[in-house]
Amino acid sequence: VLADPLRWLTLVDRHRACTTWAPDFAFSLVNDQAHRLADRTWDLSCLRYLMNGGEAVHASVVRRFMELLAPFRLPEDAMFPGWGMSETAAGVVDCRLSDVDTGDDRYVPAGRPHPGTAVRCVDDRGEPVPVATVGHLQVSGPSVTGGYLDDAEHTRRSLTADGWFRTGDLAFVKDGILTVTGRADDLIEYGDVRCHSHEIEAA
Repeated sequence: VLADPLRWLTLVDRHRACTTWAPDFAFSLVNDQAHRLADRTWDLSCLRYLMNGGEAVHASVVRRFMELLAPFRLPEDAMFPGWGMSETAAGVVDCRLSDVDTGDDRYVPAGRPHPGTAVRCVDDRGEPVPVATVGHLQVSGPSVTGGYLDDAEHTRRSLTADGWFRTGDLAFVKDGILTVTGRADDLIEYGDVRCHSHEIEAA
């Protein structure tokens, strides 16, 4: 698929896949192949769950992808941005993109936690921050790791006293929807400007 990004969609069409996922950069790779779409005869109407996760999701990438593939009957409601990590056993937060407001397009909402999973955003002291305020994202639930093998110190740093996992991400919750802004150690501050390197890369 990396050698030929369009192979991904050819396989979806051939095997009538209803579910697939990729990180945002894979959607961007497909967008870069727009000049090769004219002779394709895909029918992507089978797709019901197209997960975009594993890294920051960019609205411009998603919008372009959906526009390019609309002629191939990709359902308008198939795109699901989400959030998860190895320590949560893959994605534990997602939403149907067509059901949420992307706002000013700077950040794409990740959605609501799956049943049994809880998320919260806290300040540097570990206290919950107000609604719509960016804080450190923590997560708990049955799929979240209880620690790291043979690494007691890493485990101690990663889990709070009450059992929440410190993800290392910054995020906020508004109207019950989680939006992840980026990694805490990836925040660039210059004067009054605060942004993440993934935003610079996307621009």
